[in-house]
Amino acid sequence: MKREDCDRRTNVLLEEMNSSIKVIAEGHGGITNRLDKIESRLGAVESRLGSVEGEVYAVKMAVFDLNSRLARVE
Repeated sequence: MKREDCDRRTNVLLEEMNSSIKVIAEGHGGITNRLDKIESRLGAVESRLGSVEGEVYAVKMAVFDLNSRLARVE
């Protein structure tokens, strides 16, 4: 194989590799964007869950208080 043929073949292979690397990088960017959105949504869910936990605790305390009052009435 001549030197020129080797150079051409090497250039073709490098172009194919660069194209593949570009596709992978674009896919990685898309995945990163999706993960950022999911992380943001998860933060909102965690915040809402904290509020719900607080409300559940308040309801438990109210039920406990009502049970105590009811026990005194009986």
